[in-house]
Amino acid sequence: ISGAGEDPQALWGILLIACPILLVILMLKGKNFVYSLVVSIFLAMVIDICLGKLTLNGFFASDGVVAQGIDNCLSSAVLCMLVFIIMQILKASGAFERLSEVIVKVCRNHKQAEAIVGILAMLGSCLMGGATYSIVLSGGLSRNLLKSYHIQRSRGANLLDGLACGAVGLLPYSGAVLVAVSQAVSTGVVSDTFTAAAFIPYTFHCMALVVVYWVSIFTGWGSNYEYRDKDGVYKVVKRKEEIPAWVFEDKGQ
Repeated sequence: ISGAGEDPQALWGILLIACPILLVILMLKGKNFVYSLVVSIFLAMVIDICLGKLTLNGFFASDGVVAQGIDNCLSSAVLCMLVFIIMQILKASGAFERLSEVIVKVCRNHKQAEAIVGILAMLGSCLMGGATYSIVLSGGLSRNLLKSYHIQRSRGANLLDGLACGAVGLLPYSGAVLVAVSQAVSTGVVSDTFTAAAFIPYTFHCMALVVVYWVSIFTGWGSNYEYRDKDGVYKVVKRKEEIPAWVFEDKGQ
């Protein structure tokens, strides 16, 4: 930081840190994710233009960063659309609902339900090589399963996201790992012989995600429950015993 005034590149990097910080602050204040992301991107655009890194035309030209970003996301977008189509077919045929009922009957408690969600998240990542696809594919099934045990929605989302992303970082064929390795090789940080398999032992963050979330599942660390009161408002409680008895009577549980 002390040398930022002498090094414009360092100043640029320091100022850009404000973008993810702003994103986190907006999310903590309850703003919509898309809104928060757009505002953060707009801030990055302003910083780049003010420092002369990019021009306004450089953003919106046919070969600008916006167009390149959209082009890079097209393959992922198409795959996500196909996954949604598959999910809708399963729902329309009744197979999705039947599968949900079978899994609910197999589970005996909330820990088993969370464990199945964790397995689905990691298995989906292993099969498809991407966390987003795994979350899209198993999200609906996981929600139905956890809802039957009144597990808080945010906990289910965290388990699904954390374990899906953690698994991706441990796969040598996943898109995230291959992109990271290719970028490292192209910039000369590592030699041309550096492989994705050699990169895996250093994905400490992904390893920590898998360990922390599975410990949370087995120990109940961070667990919360929720239910809808008679006005339809969600209430969060620490223990399932705090949920009123009429909630279970209304649902026949």
